[in-house]
Amino acid sequence: MKWSSVKNILLGMLIVMNVFVICALLVQRLSTENIPPVVISAATDTLERGGIICDGSLLPDKYITAQLPGVSFFTPTELSRMFFGSQLAFQPSGTALIARRGDAELIVDGETFTYNSGKAGADANEKQLRRALRQLGLSLRGAQYSEKYNIFCCYYDGHPLFGMYIRAQLSSDGEISSLEACWPELSPAGSVETGVNIISHLPDISEAFPGGGTVSRVRLGYSLSRRRGTDVYELQPAWRVTLEDGRSRIFK
Repeated sequence: MKWSSVKNILLGMLIVMNVFVICALLVQRLSTENIPPVVISAATDTLERGGIICDGSLLPDKYITAQLPGVSFFTPTELSRMFFGSQLAFQPSGTALIARRGDAELIVDGETFTYNSGKAGADANEKQLRRALRQLGLSLRGAQYSEKYNIFCCYYDGHPLFGMYIRAQLSSDGEISSLEACWPELSPAGSVETGVNIISHLPDISEAFPGGGTVSRVRLGYSLSRRRGTDVYELQPAWRVTLEDGRSRIFK
């Protein structure tokens, strides 16, 4: 047999072996990510004993791998330049810092800031609001607008960042009349968390809703936290559980 034929046979065997190994790994990964139905059933039974009725179809049937983006917020200096075009002096007021020029006022309180130009607000649609916010210097990547509540909510990888929002109003000349926001600057994911699931929060859920109730929705998202003793912010996977009576809590 020619050496070239032997090499082709060996190469073909190696390719087949590699495909087999890859398929085996995929099957193993999928089997470990799936949550057995008996676990889902036990979870709903546990909730029911705590007074919470939850259809098993509302609970995820897989362990989730969450991409964790980097997160930062505008400093008071950056916000002053954004709204006033220059660095104004801030005056402390409790936990907040306040800067004023004429009728305009900017209040920065932790991650939240509010601005009021002193001008009357006028009707504006989503497109007009987006244009004005981008001109101001706010990134709206991942922003989804709710016309019902006149608010932009922040999303990453298809999941909401709980508590991250922009509520704005324009004046008749198309400029920002008033604005309230807790809006992050996101950077590409720096870490990954695997095995994310709501099951570990079952005891907390039962305690969070005195009197019990029926779950209408369970949603995965991200919740903001700060490393203890630092100014470094982090996002971590969290779950928002909403009951039919409107009560809602976030668990992380």
